[in-house]
Amino acid sequence: MTALVCAWSCTLGLTGCESPAWTHTLHESFRAQDEGGPRTEEDYRRDYVKTHSRKSMRWLLAHCVTPGMSYEQVCHAIGQEGERETDRTLKTTGVNVRIDDDVYSFEDNEGRALKLFFRDDRLINFDPTDFD
Repeated sequence: MTALVCAWSCTLGLTGCESPAWTHTLHESFRAQDEGGPRTEEDYRRDYVKTHSRKSMRWLLAHCVTPGMSYEQVCHAIGQEGERETDRTLKTTGVNVRIDDDVYSFEDNEGRALKLFFRDDRLINFDPTDFD
C-alpha cells in the first residue's frame, strides 16, 4: 500500500500542477462569449425583441426560419408577432402572390420593415440564404 502511495506521489510530481488542456479551451469559450463571441439562438431572439436589431433579425431569418413554416412558428423563431398588413397593393406587385395571402411586417431598429407572406398559414416566397 505504501508503495502505491509513493508511486502515485511521484507521478504527481512529474506531471506538475497544470490544468488539463480542455480546461483552457473551456475558459476561452466563456471569455469569447463575454467579448461578443459566438451567441446562441436565444441570445439573438432576446436581442431582437429588446432592441429590434437588424443584425439579430437577419441572423434569426437565416438560421431559424424556413419556407412552409406556420405564422406561429415564424413568430416563435423571431420572438414576437408581426404586424398584419392591410395594404392591398403589396399583394398586387409581388411574384406568385395572391390577393388572399396574409402579409405580416417585422420591423428593425433602422426603420426598415420586412414583409413576410403566408398562404394557408404557411410561409411562402422566402429564402433563408437571402439573409446570410
